[in-house]
Amino acid sequence: MQSESAEFTHELRAERTPEVQLDNKLRFLSLDLLYAHHPDGEVCAYLHKNGLSQQEYDWFMAGEPPGYQIMGNDYYGRNERMILPDSEVVTATDVLGWFNITHEYYLRYRKPVMRTETNVLDPNEAPVWLWKQWANVCRCVMSVYPCWA
Repeated sequence: MQSESAEFTHELRAERTPEVQLDNKLRFLSLDLLYAHHPDGEVCAYLHKNGLSQQEYDWFMAGEPPGYQIMGNDYYGRNERMILPDSEVVTATDVLGWFNITHEYYLRYRKPVMRTETNVLDPNEAPVWLWKQWANVCRCVMSVYPCWA
């Protein structure tokens, strides 16, 4: 099992910026490389610009690891961010929530999903946070895709 943070950046502006669009693509990068999932051209250009050789890229794309793969998704209170119109970045807590973000990961990789880590920084918010996370897991179990492992 490989566990990664399930994240998303919300851009609350009339026009999307290339930086945020790329950031939302890069959230998949470690799993793309692990599961030999070819990223789009923009992400490939980013990889090569940042030092990944074609030989290294080919090694990653040769195939996913042997054995049964389970994708772990961590989701914390800080995994969603909002960029406000004035460019301030704030924690969004759970606008989409674990279920919706993880569903994107599932559709990309078609791997069974295990809910791995979670928390919220404020201990006073912890009980409600855990109930929200439980609701997300229950929604996953009751959905039409096999996300529970």
